[in-house]
Formats: sequence, C-alpha cells, structure tokens
Amino acid sequence: MNLKNLETCKGLIKGSYIDQAIQGTSQFNKLLETLLIHKKLPNIGYNDKIIELILNEISMMDSNNFIENIGVGEREGRVYSGLVERRHYGFAHGIGRSGDITEQQPKAAGSSLIQKLTHSLVLDAMKLAGLEQQSLSNCLLLPMATGMTLTLTMLTLKSNAPLSKRYVLWPRIDQKSCLKSIITAGLIPIVIENQLEGDMIRTDLVAIEDKIKELGVDNILCVFSTTSCFAPRVPDKIIEISDICKRYNIAHIINNAYGLQCSKILHNISQACKLGRVDAFIQSTDKNFMVPVGGAIISGPNKEFIDQISRNYPGRANSSPILDVFITLLSMGKQGWLNLLKERKELLIYFHEQLSKFALENNEKLLNTINENKISFALTLSSSNFNNINNNNNNDNNNNNNNNNNNNNNNNNNNNNNNNNNNNNNNNNNNNNNNNNNNNNNNNNNNNNNNNTFSMIGSKLFSRSCSGSRVIDLKSNKKLLIGGLEFNNYGSHIDNYSTSYLTVACAIGITKLEIDTFIQRLSKLFK
Repeated sequence: MNLKNLETCKGLIKGSYIDQAIQGTSQFNKLLETLLIHKKLPNIGYNDKIIELILNEISMMDSNNFIENIGVGEREGRVYSGLVERRHYGFAHGIGRSGDITEQQPKAAGSSLIQKLTHSLVLDAMKLAGLEQQSLSNCLLLPMATGMTLTLTMLTLKSNAPLSKRYVLWPRIDQKSCLKSIITAGLIPIVIENQLEGDMIRTDLVAIEDKIKELGVDNILCVFSTTSCFAPRVPDKIIEISDICKRYNIAHIINNAYGLQCSKILHNISQACKLGRVDAFIQSTDKNFMVPVGGAIISGPNKEFIDQISRNYPGRANSSPILDVFITLLSMGKQGWLNLLKERKELLIYFHEQLSKFALENNEKLLNTINENKISFALTLSSSNFNNINNNNNNDNNNNNNNNNNNNNNNNNNNNNNNNNNNNNNNNNNNNNNNNNNNNNNNNNNNNNNNNTFSMIGSKLFSRSCSGSRVIDLKSNKKLLIGGLEFNNYGSHIDNYSTSYLTVACAIGITKLEIDTFIQRLSKLFK
C-alpha cells in the first residue's frame, strides 16, 4: 500500500496505528530501494515473505497482470492453470525479444527488471567468490544447461571466423555433454590425450602446441579447456593454455561447470584472463547456486563477445531459471553465500581425512590429487577387496531373490518352482539341467561375477540412498563411441590408468552428517 492510501486509512482507524503501519511498510520499501540502487546481494538474506512481496510487486509491472488489460495478440501471457501461474508468480512473458535475449520487453517491464537485477546479483556473487574484476566485464545468464550454452558460445565464435576454422582442440574430459557440445555446433573435435603426473591426470601442453602446428592456426577455431572435473583428473592448466592461445591468436573457451565454488579455480581463471587469452568461461547455475537444473552463466573479459552471444540467441526464453537464481541469491544474501563457500572449504579437509582413514582401514589408497583438484576425490578399488564385496553382493541377491543354488540337487521340485518363478529356467531333475540353472542364476543375479564387482559398488551405494558417486572399473575396459570417436576406458579421462577407483565430490551445500553417513554406508560394503 502506498503512502497516500495509508494516510487515507487514518479516517478509518486510529492515526497512531497507521503511523506504525507506515513505519513497517517503509522498512520494506527501503529494502527494495536498496536493492534497486546498489544491485548487490543484501548483507543478510531476506526471508521468504519479503521475497514474495518483492516478486508480487514487480510482477504487477507485466501487462498480463494489469487489472484492465485486454490482450488481442497471439502471445499475451495467458496462463490456464492457477497453479502454474502461482508457481511463476505471474511472470508469463519470459525474457528477451526475438533480436536479443537481454532486450527489454514493452509488455514485460517486470520480467525485464528481474533479468537485469539477476545479472547484477550474479556478478556480485562471482566477485565475492574470488573472481577479479578484469575477468568479469559482463555476464549472461541463459535458460539452458551448461552443454547447450557451450554450444551457443562456440556457434558465436564460428559465426565470426572464416569457414576454414572448424577444429576445436579439446583436452580429454570424459563427460559426454562436453564433446557433444562441440559436435552439435557443427565443429570437429580434436582430442588431446592427457598425461599422468603421479596419481593425477593432467593437461599435455606439448601435445596442444604440437597439434596447433600440425593443423595450422588458420584451421583451429578454439581450445576448449575444463576446470571442474572428477578426480584423479585435475583442472586443465588454463593459465598456460591461455598463454598458448594468446601467442597463436586462437580463441579459448573454459568449461567451468561447478568451479564457482572453488577459490583456487577462480584464481586461475582470473590469472588466465589477465595474462593470456580467455574468450568466455561457462558455469552451471544448479551446481553452484543450488537451484533446479536449467541455467548457465557465460562470463568473460570481453564484453562485446558476451553481448554478441546474447544477440545470437534465437527468440525469447523461459524466465524460470533466472527467477530461481534471483530468489536464491536474495535468500542467501552476502553472508549466506560466503558461509556456504567457507563451509565447503572446511568440509573438503574433513572429507579428505575421513576417506584417508577409510582407505587405510581397507587396504585402499586415496589418490593424491587434492593439491590440484579441490572438489573431487578418487579412492582406489583393488582386487584384494573383491571377495568381501562379492560376498556382500551375494547375500543381498539371496535375500532379495530367494535364490539358493546349493539346494538344486537336494530339492529339485521346490528348486524348479523357484527357478521358474524367478529366473524363467526350464528345470529337469538331472545334474546337467541343474548346472544350467546355476549358470542362469549366476548370469541373472550377478553371483560370483568378479568382472562386475566394482561397477556394482555404485549401484549398491545408490540403493542405500547414496547418490553422486561414480565407479570407474578398468577391468571392464569400457569402450565408448561418441560422434565417431572411440574412447578406451571411458570415464577415466585417459587410456591407461593403473587402477579402478571410486569418485566422490565435496560440493557446495554438503554437510558433515552427509559425509559421515556416506563413510558408514561405504564401510558396510567392504565388510
């Protein structure tokens, strides 16, 4: 209620009460005024009621929420379901216009304001996390996940380049979306195999430079490096890569998917932007700001290039991912964001200690990658633990499937019923058929199958409500074909790593209780 209406209320109830109400509403208006003027995270996050008041006020600026509005066009922000309308707080027009994803809409001043404020809040959060001003000329928040955002970035580079520039030099990272983003852009990926440094899988800088000389600068569009990754791979040497790109005048795109939460990665990005060439670095909204999947942020030192990406986006876009980030950053505030970053860094040390202790107790090794990879860990999986994990797996299968192969010869009738119901085997009362039944049971229930033991750890952890871990089973020698390229031991980022392993991450938002519970559940698989 504005001040004029509040003053009018004094004719209805006591003026002293209205004065108190004016004081209360002015506090809210002051918060909103501060946000609009400074365009930075509030020092202390707002509560949900304040955020909803802000959203409701701003949404009234969109034409579909005007009380007397009559829409006679083909797109008037009509929403059939009240539930859907409430979910979006009445923001139905999306963001941008056909010519530019950041262009303001005449029908949607409120949506345009949310987009503008969100970009400012994101820039502030990125600076607070550790990025230097020189690396942040601008940012663009798109309603697409990281893979498609990488594709749009490379398509923009491609639109500026001669037709001969079709190659993308890509230090191998075994994440499908990275490779597919290159292929979807109509470009040709050139895989640069990594090299081993102790336990770490690292960038081969010599191989990058050799490939530039082999293919020729005039045929290479960009180098596509990666910062956040699963151990034992560690972030690419982006400072050195940026120097190579500067010397050869080749564009450089960095996939920084979940690197905003890591101060070491952000320092390296800042240095790469300062000392070499970086055209853009892309990060996910869900992995860094804990919002639903669907958004990514493009940043970089070259404002004109970021603006060009914005102009290359075709049509309008869904505003939900932008709204999610806006709400979340207002809720976190400066202190909430900094506390989350601090807690993650402290828990990284604790998680490392607990995994080291677990490894020692179980004759395994926590691979030595923490000096370079400040997010992910890798724990060896050795043959010495095959039997323990197998027995654990067999017990689970026997309990879940009521399958006991040892009774085949003694109780043929009962065993035949069991096998018919659970394994679809044709049983005859002779030793040959019983042997066949045993083989079928082994195939169907994964009993005593050493080749699948390590890969089973991931699924067994998931069945125990532990998500996010990844098992790289090198015994399986997994080959994968993506875009016509074949990879050996896919998932390990290199052809010839020495051991199978389990990876986990200490990502933003994780708690000490989650770490402790994970260690407990993992321990049960090794006993």
